Amino acid sequence: MDTAPAGALTRLSAAAERVPLVAIVGIALLARLAVIAYLGNWQPWFGQQEWDYIARVIVQHGFYGIDVNSDYGSSTLTVTSFIPPLYPFFLAAMNEVFGSQAWLAIRLVQALLSTASVWLICDIAWRLFSRRDIAWLCGLMAALSPPLAGGVAEVDPVSFEVFLVLVYVYLTLPPRLMPAAPRWRWPAAGAVLGLAALVRAPILLLLPWLVVLLWANRPAGAPWLRTVAGPTLAAGLAAAAVISPWTIRNYVVQHAFVPISTNGGINFWIGDNPSAAGEYVWPPGAAPDLLQASANLSEPQRDAFFYQQGLTFVREQPAQAMRLLGLKLLYFLWERPGIGATYGGQPATGLGRTAYLLANAVLLPLWLLGLALTARTWRPMMVIYGPILAALAQNVIYFVATRFRTPAVPFETLLAAVAIVWAAHAAEGVARVLRPAMGRVRLRL
Repeated sequence: MDTAPAGALTRLSAAAERVPLVAIVGIALLARLAVIAYLGNWQPWFGQQEWDYIARVIVQHGFYGIDVNSDYGSSTLTVTSFIPPLYPFFLAAMNEVFGSQAWLAIRLVQALLSTASVWLICDIAWRLFSRRDIAWLCGLMAALSPPLAGGVAEVDPVSFEVFLVLVYVYLTLPPRLMPAAPRWRWPAAGAVLGLAALVRAPILLLLPWLVVLLWANRPAGAPWLRTVAGPTLAAGLAAAAVISPWTIRNYVVQHAFVPISTNGGINFWIGDNPSAAGEYVWPPGAAPDLLQASANLSEPQRDAFFYQQGLTFVREQPAQAMRLLGLKLLYFLWERPGIGATYGGQPATGLGRTAYLLANAVLLPLWLLGLALTARTWRPMMVIYGPILAALAQNVIYFVATRFRTPAVPFETLLAAVAIVWAAHAAEGVARVLRPAMGRVRLRL
């Protein structure tokens, strides 16, 4: 029997099934290019962003440095460990290669990474639910998401972070969803997480969550060492291998153990001090004497100093600390576009804020409903709950900022897609029940 026609039909059917995904990816890319085109020659005020400052020092002076002390009462360009290194090195490389066209090239790279992120969340949705409607709807919302599309135009590593988190989540999908996945995926996941940590250190919260994820999805009777401890250890060692060269470099230049960066203390204090508001508020006006007192400390000492100041506030003023905790949770849920969404002088500031607010107003009730609906099958869902909880933890521990919560957005869109599909089927069921009754009413009339 000739199977050629059947094979051709199968290939044609498979190609047709890919059309919606290709269309969604195309929409995502067009949306990001539209943002870049709208902004034109406008550039963010990079001079006040640490990433670009360090990148220019790398290009002009040949070392990883910053005038970090200018905010603390002195002004000396020094070798620094203030922020994670991956994004400044990327900016420096793009400036070196593309010169005056660097910022366009940077935006295009970020647009491509963000577009790839849309494809990844579609694939993750398909593997979790095996439903095209959920996958396509999730992808379409991610393609048009203001935080994801708008972030490509900022001097901000959020496009890198979102992409790396999605790759990590893909690699750590429960084994039953990826039965043929090779064992090297665990060290690969750890290496990706290590790269993500070199973009933003708190993302390492996903490593202990891996223990919870693997335990929740462990097959009955399977040995704990092989199914939980082994993969976690492999991922942890791979992450450490990626991060350790930078840690060694930090020890050489700082003469102290600094795993990744020294900006955690000041960010913790910004979010936890008597004048804190739950969001980013740079505090020199609130405590100039405290900042002056830290001016002569080394970076690691200053990092520890501000962590201690923040912890002292929490310990001595627990009621105000709890109030701040509630504000941070509220601002995480009801996003107020801030740092990472709008910058001074941006021509799209008003439009951008409106788009962010409207998108969140629509997305919030949907993804919370999706969260409730998926709780019934919570074990595989732990893979998407983790990034949301990690983003929430970072915002609550430090302060709420658009760039800190954006890595949760793809997973919120997935949960929102679940809610929309469920609501559509529920409405269809109600209509099916009511249709005979409505028919009888029409006959009587």
